[in-house]
Amino acid sequence: MIDYTTKLRKEVEVCIECGFCEAVCPTFSSSGFLPSYGARGRIILARDLIEKNSSPKFRELSSSFMSCLNCFACLHVCPAGVNAGAVSSYARQLINGSTPTKETDPLIRMILNLTEKFENPLGIQRQMSSWVDSSDVSFSNDSSILLYTGSMYQITPYLERLQRMREIMGESLTKFFASLIARFPTLSLVFKLLRDRKSVNSYENSLASIVKLLNSSGVVPRYLGASEPYPGTLLHDLGYSENFKRYAERVTSRFKDMGIRKIITVDPHTYDLLRNIYPDYVRDFNFEVYHYLEFIDMKQFTSSQESIVLHEPCHLVLHSSSSDFLHDVLDGICETKYPRRHGSRTECCGGPDELLFPDLSSSISRRRLKDLEDVGSSKIVTACPICEANLNLRGNVIDLADFLVQHHNTPRFSTRRPFQRK
Repeated sequence: MIDYTTKLRKEVEVCIECGFCEAVCPTFSSSGFLPSYGARGRIILARDLIEKNSSPKFRELSSSFMSCLNCFACLHVCPAGVNAGAVSSYARQLINGSTPTKETDPLIRMILNLTEKFENPLGIQRQMSSWVDSSDVSFSNDSSILLYTGSMYQITPYLERLQRMREIMGESLTKFFASLIARFPTLSLVFKLLRDRKSVNSYENSLASIVKLLNSSGVVPRYLGASEPYPGTLLHDLGYSENFKRYAERVTSRFKDMGIRKIITVDPHTYDLLRNIYPDYVRDFNFEVYHYLEFIDMKQFTSSQESIVLHEPCHLVLHSSSSDFLHDVLDGICETKYPRRHGSRTECCGGPDELLFPDLSSSISRRRLKDLEDVGSSKIVTACPICEANLNLRGNVIDLADFLVQHHNTPRFSTRRPFQRK
């Protein structure tokens, strides 16, 4: 297993407590400047965690580390190169690590149990492939290139509805139902009732747009359909490293058995997870991992005078050494504007905090939306379903794939053979 104590020590030992990280930390300002909810505060708490080596005692302080968005904005302003986001991640693994206890938040226990039993954090795996049934897209069962959706687009509308129900029921009742489902996973069938048809259609259309763009660029990948496993993002993000390692090995074995060599991801979180996290947990994870934008033929779009504001997802821009493809694909199509914080200073939408810290997440998203709207363009474009869900409070946010399809140089994509299930 990974030695998180050593990794944590290497990060915190070089911190000079200058406070530059606090200026860009979304949770610090949105929490009312609580020290424990800032990047520097997390470094200080991490030092105590190492020195006192008392994980149980620090469970009560875990909200500091759990509230971190892992956006890595702190890393890009730190003169010493300290990554407080990584510090929070390492601390979560030390505090949580493996099997959840009775004290573990019921929502976390539910997600862990459903993911391991159904390969889906809500236990609705079969609903994740319904988007292909009405989509005019092509897949090939013989391809060694896998389109891996990671279920992020498909699960987002369910999570949106779940959050609205949570606001109505209150925290106590929500956690009571979560604890029941954690104990009796088959009760997860109730999540199928959370299907908001309009929202589901919107995210499914975005997935179809992605595949249409790939097809029109000459890429016909393989797709697993209803058997596609969730990548385990939440298992890692919540700090359950042992659970995540077992699960990641299970997913990797599936890919290897299929003879896959290249994996095309469609969202920033899955792209980051497979490219940067999986290799640390899975031996011989030697797949080539790409984002779908890297395959798009730039010649297939028409230019226009349209002006848009681009919200750059932090897991794509701040976690990656090269994300030029995000900007290159828009070059020449439209006038791209940027908010006050962009590029290496881009600000998170607050989405990763919605599960455990909904009020904090809401505060961050409202502030980010204001910054985007202040630029002056009526349309906001992003390449992340979580960002779209958190920022689309007024219906003016569109997924990048849908935007590109609108600017495709042919009125309609050519008719293609439908997806063939095994």
